[in-house]
Amino acid sequence: MNYNPEPEKVTSILEIFDIIRNKSILIKEFPYLIEAPDWTSDVKWLIYNSEGL
Repeated sequence: MNYNPEPEKVTSILEIFDIIRNKSILIKEFPYLIEAPDWTSDVKWLIYNSEGL
């Protein structure tokens, strides 16, 4: 008997926190897993890992 469960559906939410206004700001919602978000060294861009890249 072969059992192939449905793959788990994952949603990732990229947010930043505004410490002046004390609230989260939604940047983007992804229908897949993203990991390790961080700012570039010039603090102009957010980067993240996804699908091994």
